[in-house]
Amino acid sequence: MIHPYLSAYLQSNGIHKNILYQYNKLIRNKTKNKTINNQTGGNIVINNFIFDEQITANNNNNDNNHNSTENKMITIFIGHVSNCLLANIHSNEPNIVNINYFAYDKICNITRYLEKGLGTSRMMLAFFKYIEIHHPDIDTIILTDNSAFDCSNIKISLYMYYMLKYSESYYEKQFGFIIDKSNNSNDTIKSHQNNKIISQNIKINKSFISSKLDYYDKSILDEFLGYMHDGELVSLFLKRFKSLEHLCDIFNTFLNLIYTSNKLDKYPIANGLVFTKYLHKSRISGLSGITRKSSRHSSGSNRKTKTKANLITTKTI
Repeated sequence: MIHPYLSAYLQSNGIHKNILYQYNKLIRNKTKNKTINNQTGGNIVINNFIFDEQITANNNNNDNNHNSTENKMITIFIGHVSNCLLANIHSNEPNIVNINYFAYDKICNITRYLEKGLGTSRMMLAFFKYIEIHHPDIDTIILTDNSAFDCSNIKISLYMYYMLKYSESYYEKQFGFIIDKSNNSNDTIKSHQNNKIISQNIKINKSFISSKLDYYDKSILDEFLGYMHDGELVSLFLKRFKSLEHLCDIFNTFLNLIYTSNKLDKYPIANGLVFTKYLHKSRISGLSGITRKSSRHSSGSNRKTKTKANLITTKTI
């Protein structure tokens, strides 16, 4: 079976030479490291994303070595790129997958030109489909939301942005996650629910905003205020406004001002909320281009991962 990288290069009629470079690099690395890599196969393509797996195992011997149990962990990642997606399945919780890392990078898909925003969503949906097909026993996905997006090198909280815009967090709105009641304190859950209520009725007060942001250059402030309508809901403004690079700093300051002045709780931003998604596999659809994997399972060194998976997501508006 032809490798997906090579197939994509041939289908592009030689245009995407970077794919051929990545294919050659992959082959060299596999040849060089064939004695130490514990990969399950790899050539699994879903919606223009290549998924790889690695299994690590640790034998725990009981008394007198008469009995032993093997704890295994499956690590799932997008291709050979460490800054796109990383997830783990532990043998002691075989129905749960923990997403440890999920982030936008333009090189995450085969063509290495992943679209911002929509491309990030497509990557997550491809992951759902991958789990449905290749790990059908999984019914729960867990992650911790520390998500942010980069706006001209300024990191802006996606939780704050989505809460003010939609009265939901990024993962609730985009992917149907729900707050995990077993891995968040009651106070944290209450703070999140209060944020959802308060954020629905916040209105633009241009005089107040101007007085608090008057230290910005007047031309920048006037331009930013010009996009607003006095008395309109902040959520409506955010749905209209498309952040420009030269306005990223004042936009971030505006979000923090609105968030704090209306007494929304920042604890979920500072500490991260744990979210869960229960898979309804019949609802995962609309993805094509799936190549079945081959399996080559072997054992290696043990790696331990927390159930509360730390997650950083970058996404550009």
